[in-house]
Order: sequence, then C-alpha cells, then structure tokens
Amino acid sequence: MRDLPTWATEPPADIRAAIDVLARRPERREPRRIDLRSTTLAGLALRGFEFNAPPRLSRVFLTWADLRRADLRGADLTRAILNGAQLCHAWLGSTRLNHAQLSDADLRGARLDGTILLGAYLDGADLRDTHSLSAEQLSGAFIDETSRLPSELATDPWVMARVADCQAWREQHAANEPPPPPTPRPPGRSE
Repeated sequence: MRDLPTWATEPPADIRAAIDVLARRPERREPRRIDLRSTTLAGLALRGFEFNAPPRLSRVFLTWADLRRADLRGADLTRAILNGAQLCHAWLGSTRLNHAQLSDADLRGARLDGTILLGAYLDGADLRDTHSLSAEQLSGAFIDETSRLPSELATDPWVMARVADCQAWREQHAANEPPPPPTPRPPGRSE
C-alpha cells in the first residue's frame, strides 16, 4: 500500500471546485459518463451535509482514482465505476454505492457505517480492516472467492451463503447482467 496522505491533505483548489460543480449537477440523462480515471483526489471532502441534496458522482468513471482518506459521507456514487480505485481509510458512511463497480478496489481501513452496497460489485476488492461493514450490507453485493473480507465476516454463515449465491449466479449469467437478488437472512439470525 502506498503511504497514506496526512489528514489535512486535500486536492488543489481548482480540482476541488471542479468536483463540487460535478457533484451539484442536476439529475438528468447524460450521453456519456464523466471520466475521472486515474485522478488524484486523496483527502477530497464531499460530504452530504454540506449540500442541499446528496453530492452526486453517480455513473462517474473513477477507475484507478486515488481517493485515499476521502470523506464522501452521504455522497451518491450509484453506478459509478471505481475498479482498482484506492479508497484506503476513506469515510464512506451513508454513501450510496448501489450497482457501483468496485472490482479490485482497495478499501482497507475505510469506514462503511450505513454504506449502501446493493448490487455493488466487490469481486477482488480488499475489504480487510474496514470499519462497520456488516453481513447485511454484503448480502446484496456481488462478492466471490476473490473478495478479501474482514476475518469476522469471511466465516459468517450469511456471507458464506452470499458468496455461494454469487458464484452459482456467475456460472449461469453473462458478466454484464445485474447481480443476483440479496441473499436472505439465515433463519433465527438477528443483525
């Protein structure tokens, strides 16, 4: 893992201003995805409580982006593509990552309390040492044997059932199809 930026690190003012404009864009059909691949956004602060509506980076290409120690609490990253992104120690509380692609993303040390992962692709993602990640959050995400999970979740029966569901689904479906529906909570289990 690359060295973490210090906590006070933020992108330059011009980049921060551009991201703010993108995050405030209205909900509308857009002909192309915004392309922020390989951008350095370490320390970016884009928090929902600083906006009138959740900051929206949905459908944005953030493949290989450096988002280490970014504060994205409450942001909408629905259908964003974050494959290979560096999200170490990012604060993703209440972030919407519905149907986002996080294949091979590094989320070690990230805070995931209340993060919505429904339909998110986490194959190959490194989720070790994350904070506040639950079996319930993973029950609707796409995880498989390449997903690196926190030790307490890797052996959880609900998570193990989800991995099995995702592997069975993958054998029967094309890669571009939506992931399987959430795996039901095992009987007698309370979260």
